[in-house]
Amino acid sequence: MRLSRLKVTLCPIVVCVLAAAAGRAEGKCSITQFQCADGDHCIDKEWVCDGEDDCPDNSDEQSCSQKKQCPENQLRCKNGRCLSQNWLCDGQDDCGDNTDESDEYCANRKCTKDEFRCTEPDGRCLKKRFRCDGRQDCKDGADELGCVRPTCSSVQFECHHGGCISIKWVCDGDEDCHDASDEVDCERPKNCSSKHFQCANGKCAML
Repeated sequence: MRLSRLKVTLCPIVVCVLAAAAGRAEGKCSITQFQCADGDHCIDKEWVCDGEDDCPDNSDEQSCSQKKQCPENQLRCKNGRCLSQNWLCDGQDDCGDNTDESDEYCANRKCTKDEFRCTEPDGRCLKKRFRCDGRQDCKDGADELGCVRPTCSSVQFECHHGGCISIKWVCDGDEDCHDASDEVDCERPKNCSSKHFQCANGKCAML
């Protein structure tokens, strides 16, 4: 998940407080502000239809489907949010409504030089960094076919879908392999001795 934009208005604290108080008292906002439907709150106009609820009553995000236009290098999500096209079809729902990961944009499009095409029916493009990473990203698993798996040493555990981890991490309650195979068929101790504390994952730790 990517961090939401930090919204900061820079002005002297006293001026901001007085302006906000005056706006609420008179029920009016400045020309650079949007007045929420409740009549008590003013927000920056740039925050209207940005996909985030800034007004307590959500009035800044209502009727946004046709209201906001995005720059040419950005995608307009169905919820009205503008999104960088660099985040398009990267396997993450950045719009919040899955517009950027829908078949409308991702199926059968031309792949860039740093992408490869899945062989599934919709022929999605996938970032090359996801190729042979031990995790199935293509629906048909094409990104994990024909991969040369590393040979694990005697002090390592080989994950079922490829990759090596320390043998000390096996059955420690944390999923270190992408496929969680290091936590399969683990026998957890039922009780720890009086000198140990039993963790939530079943491990015994010294008191």
